[in-house]
Amino acid sequence: MTYLKKFSFITILLLIGVGGINWFIDPFGMYWSPTISNINKVKPEASNRVRISKPYRVEHVKPDVLLMGNSRVEMGLSPYHPAFEGKKVYNLGLAGATLHSQIDHIYHAINTSPNLETIVFGLDFFDFLVTPTGNETNATKTSYGHRLFSAEGFKHAKQRYTERLALVYSVDALISSLFTMSQQNSVVDSIGPFGLNSAQSYINIVKSEGKKPLFKQKLGFVKEKLSQKPWQLTSNEGTPISPKFEKLLELINVVQSKKITLHLFINPYHYSYLHAINQQGYFELYLQWKTTLANVVRDHQSQYITLWDFSGFNQYTLEPEKLMQPHQAMQWYWEPAHYNVELGNILISSIFSGSSSDFGQRLDNQALAPNFNTEIQALKNSVHHWHQLREQLQLIVIQ
Repeated sequence: MTYLKKFSFITILLLIGVGGINWFIDPFGMYWSPTISNINKVKPEASNRVRISKPYRVEHVKPDVLLMGNSRVEMGLSPYHPAFEGKKVYNLGLAGATLHSQIDHIYHAINTSPNLETIVFGLDFFDFLVTPTGNETNATKTSYGHRLFSAEGFKHAKQRYTERLALVYSVDALISSLFTMSQQNSVVDSIGPFGLNSAQSYINIVKSEGKKPLFKQKLGFVKEKLSQKPWQLTSNEGTPISPKFEKLLELINVVQSKKITLHLFINPYHYSYLHAINQQGYFELYLQWKTTLANVVRDHQSQYITLWDFSGFNQYTLEPEKLMQPHQAMQWYWEPAHYNVELGNILISSIFSGSSSDFGQRLDNQALAPNFNTEIQALKNSVHHWHQLREQLQLIVIQ
């Protein structure tokens, strides 16, 4: 009996100790505990668990402003921008998430954040592509469903409880806590309390390997992805609009009914990224995608919906790669696919000031249609001009 009592006592102490350490260090970024510099402020393990932590975290924050999109938004849009002063802001950006997943997570935020008034949603060309049979560029994942507002019943409640408990009471969590403490003075990616990914790993890559591997990897991805299948915006079944646009239309109708402002925007791709799309023969489809987005939003004229275009060729997206200086970081971009917070801050300023004179163009007003058509033609001309200049400068070419 004495043995069983000792065993039980020791087991309880171990559970309390392990749980207490993991709760305090909070390696996966659930932020149930205070953060302390040099102890648990930097959370390198959190970026590997955002699919788990962010849906729960947004329930806790209950933001007034939501930032949503894929990894571009997660790394590029700061919830600390001066335009958000006095507001609770959360960056719910999810790396690699499909359009359907992103919008489902927006619904989750809407239904768990009673004061949500504004959504800033970054749109990506690849997220809207389908095959002739209507398949997505990447399969819709439903494993996240039990975390969202629509998941009811004992089974989903058990999944949520088990998942959250594992973030405290597990060997994996303990190892991650120890690793987190050891990495406090390292230059590593970390997820902040309001969802921003610090993207610091790029600094180490540029210092050690240079920019060229990053450019080759990202531009190579474009080539590989677009060469796999005959991508298009609608299926061959004669449907006027794809499931992707239908999902976006559904979101537009929801936010209008709830009187939530939705700022849609096209991400500012580096010009080399657009050239990679052009080299695979998809630049016309890219322009068609932009035109379709504009038409969809214009057909739903509303004081609550705006559409901004930050892509194309401008003083920011045309930033030279300077690959002959491989260890010098770029001013506005980490690499062709991801812009940094400095450019994201300019983007946010344009949206919330309502001014597009410096960066960004409003596409949601029908009165802007002539200008938009002119811009489309200018893009067609520019892509050829900059392609020639790029070859003259002997910049990176994906074989």
